[in-house]
Amino acid sequence: MLKINRDWAVGGGLFIGLGAGFFLLTLHALYFVGSIFLGLGLGLLVGSMGSKKEEAKES
Repeated sequence: MLKINRDWAVGGGLFIGLGAGFFLLTLHALYFVGSIFLGLGLGLLVGSMGSKKEEAKES
């Protein structure tokens, strides 16, 4: 099973949000900032779900 590192998940989500934000930057600057926050939140969510699954297996 693939071990999900929380730091990699957060960084990956941030880069996904940043990449999507560059496409939305032509519409409005706040869409750019919002997509960064959305990617960061998504990365935090994935990272926390991965760590909970690992803790359940260890018990």
